[in-house]
Amino acid sequence: HFHSTPSIMDGSPLSRMSSSRSLTSQLVKYLVTTLFLIPVSTLSAPSSHSIVSAFIKPSFPSSNISSRNINFVYSTASNLHGRSLEGARPNKINRAVRSVTSLLSSNNADYERAREIFSYIDADNSGTIDQDELQKVLSALDIPATDNEVQALFKYLDTDESGEIDFEDEFSPWYQQVVSDTSATRDVIRGAVTGRKTVFNFDQTKVSDEILERAVECALSTPKIGRTQHVPWRLINLKGETQEKVINLLKTEGSIDGADKGWEGAPGWCVATCKNGDDETDSENKFATTCCAMENFMLSMHADGIGTRLLRDKVMMTKEFASLSSVDLGKERVVACVLFGFATGGLSSIEKIRSEEGVRDVLTDV
Repeated sequence: HFHSTPSIMDGSPLSRMSSSRSLTSQLVKYLVTTLFLIPVSTLSAPSSHSIVSAFIKPSFPSSNISSRNINFVYSTASNLHGRSLEGARPNKINRAVRSVTSLLSSNNADYERAREIFSYIDADNSGTIDQDELQKVLSALDIPATDNEVQALFKYLDTDESGEIDFEDEFSPWYQQVVSDTSATRDVIRGAVTGRKTVFNFDQTKVSDEILERAVECALSTPKIGRTQHVPWRLINLKGETQEKVINLLKTEGSIDGADKGWEGAPGWCVATCKNGDDETDSENKFATTCCAMENFMLSMHADGIGTRLLRDKVMMTKEFASLSSVDLGKERVVACVLFGFATGGLSSIEKIRSEEGVRDVLTDV
């Protein structure tokens, strides 16, 4: 069982993991204490082993690189990859070894965050905290805990019964285990984000109101951008005759590719609108908030096994479309139509359309 935030009793005597740590846990512990890997942008070497070596070496003084370290990362990356990397193409080795460094960077960031908060709470710079200060540290790290749980945890961590706990020997090992144990939750969240696919063909099964309302609740949780105090968007749920009229308008007046017929069969249609702003900046902020809200809406649908598709067309900006869908152009504008329903053949049957660009193609350090 995993929580969205670390649980107070994770790593305690009541829920401690078995002595045989998982490969991932061993890897993170080894890397944090031994190697500090920084990925490089290019990999080009004739052998798999030399590629791994080239990946690691720019981050270390040559005297600190040993064949043992390279062998460890090579074998661990192979295990994470699911097969031997020998003879694999450089880009596959790149991905496998990046998974190693991803684990490291996540774990190391959590460590630095915990260290910073621990030092901040430790007002007298003694290097230790008492039970009351432990409660503040846990709160700052977003770890929910009752008074009784804090008391039990403090007693568990205070191994020398000094009435204080230090960071390195007592708090940090426990916290690192909590982070490791909850990493699966992070993977689930990332998987939901990266796994969502655009659906082009829908079954006719209706989506329940409960699923729709959950998606709207997720959209409402979107942080607002700028000085906007109220939700700057709304969703107009098209049904029955209204939906048919909108579809017919798009078919006759729209510019959607004639070969693309899948959108016509979507059982769920919501028109997403954005309120007009007081000025250009306010309008852009409201539009950005609306776009983020629609992404949350579609992610919630995906979590319930419902496929989605964003549809935009010039006819949606016309008075005729606004009249059919009850859009007040004096107060709002149409952003897009969100189509939703069960995907024909299931979501797993849909091939993910992946971007050609990689992380470093779109992430620029200045």
